[in-house]
This record gives sequence, C-alpha cells and structure tokens, in this order.
Amino acid sequence: MIFRDVLLLFRVFAFLTATTFAVLLTFGQFILPKKIRRYYTMFLMRFWGWCGRCIFGLRIRVIGRRPKTRYGSLIVSNHVSYWDIFVLGSLHNAVFLSKAEVKKYPLIGFGATLAGVLFVDRASSHSGARSIRDTARALHGGTNVIAFPEGTTTSQPEIRRFKEGIFKTAVMVEGETVPVQPVALVYQKFTEDGWGHVPMGSHFRRSAGRLWHNVYVKYGKIIEPGGMDSSELRAACEAEVTRLFAELRHFIRDPE
Repeated sequence: MIFRDVLLLFRVFAFLTATTFAVLLTFGQFILPKKIRRYYTMFLMRFWGWCGRCIFGLRIRVIGRRPKTRYGSLIVSNHVSYWDIFVLGSLHNAVFLSKAEVKKYPLIGFGATLAGVLFVDRASSHSGARSIRDTARALHGGTNVIAFPEGTTTSQPEIRRFKEGIFKTAVMVEGETVPVQPVALVYQKFTEDGWGHVPMGSHFRRSAGRLWHNVYVKYGKIIEPGGMDSSELRAACEAEVTRLFAELRHFIRDPE
C-alpha cells in the first residue's frame, strides 16, 4: 500500500513536470513559419503522449502490420480509458478531438488549446457543427486528427455504436480524399483499466498506482471514403474496429 502511494505521488509529480515543460515548448510555434507550425504542435503532442506513456507504465504492443498514414488522416479508435490518449498520442504525430470539458482543466487545457486540440461540446448542437467544420479544415490543412467515435469510455469489453458526426469531416473535404485509419485498443486488465461509471479520482488512484499496464493495439486497413456518405463511412469504420477488437481479445486469451 505504501509503495503504491509513493509510486502514485512520484508519477503525478513527474507528469505535472513533463506537462509544464510541454506547455512551455508550445510557445515555440510562434517563431516558426505558419506552414510548419502544425508539424511542430503534432510532434509536441506525441512527445507529451510518450512522456505519459513512460511515466504511467503503459507497455504497448502493436499486433500485426501498422499501415503508414499520410498527413491529413483521420484516426478512429474505440475508447477504454484516459490512458488511450497516451497510447495513441505516443504512436502518432496528431492532435485529438476532445470534449470541451478538457479545455477547463488546469494547465492541460491551456496547453491543449495552444497545441491545436479540437474541442466539441456534446451538449451543444452549434458546437458540434463548428467542431465538424474545424476538424475538416484541420484535415484539409494536413493535420492528423485522432477521435473516439464512441464518445465515451467504458470498463466493459465491448464496442459501442459510433457517432456519425466525426465522419462528416472526412466527406466535407472537397476535391481530396481523407484517409481514415481504424485502430483498436485492448488492455490486458480491461475491467481495471477501463473507466466506466467510477469517479475519476478513485479510478485514477487505483489504476495509476499499478506498476504496469499492458496495452495491445491493432491497426486495420486504411479506408478511403471515395463516394461514401458519412453514414456509410461510420458503419464501415465501426465494423472494422469491432473486428480488430475481437481479434485482440482472442490474441490475449491465446497469444500463440
């Protein structure tokens, strides 16, 4: 118990230090030409994700082949926990589509805003429409965007129905194809790492106090929307993530 508490305090201190450093680095974008700012901020998001991954002991194993994504890709995944941000953030140069509440978090919200994270207020239809336009503009400008179409985390080993809004961004970019990269995440201790209806404070204390978290990641084939509408694209991505998720669950039970 004492070891867990000491480890937790060390990790919180280390994470706050790394986050402060990353936030300070975001100011460097203002001395760079506009054309390369997005690459700089995407790199910083990956650096921050890598810091979180190391600090909190996230051991990531990518199963199978990882397709090479070009800039301006939409990356969609199932959503298990806040740990997902560090997992995918450390694997991609990208920004996240995040719920608006994150913008109010001390330090993290300020840094996320500077780094170009896209925010959506799920309770406001006006905010949803604006976030769709902003995300489409970011994709068109060559920014990779990571989104969790389920819209919420879960402690249950299941895929919830994807929301359609984010997929409208991939079909709004006229004259260009926005590639969509489906990816699935599975934690070895799914019900412990998954964040459902437990208060975040108590879940974080229990989860962050563990020495390691084994995370398995699997990528699907890149989907080119082509003539699809947003509903068809949503269905195709949900089916692919569901397939990947099932394969990962089988792999954990029978790694051979």
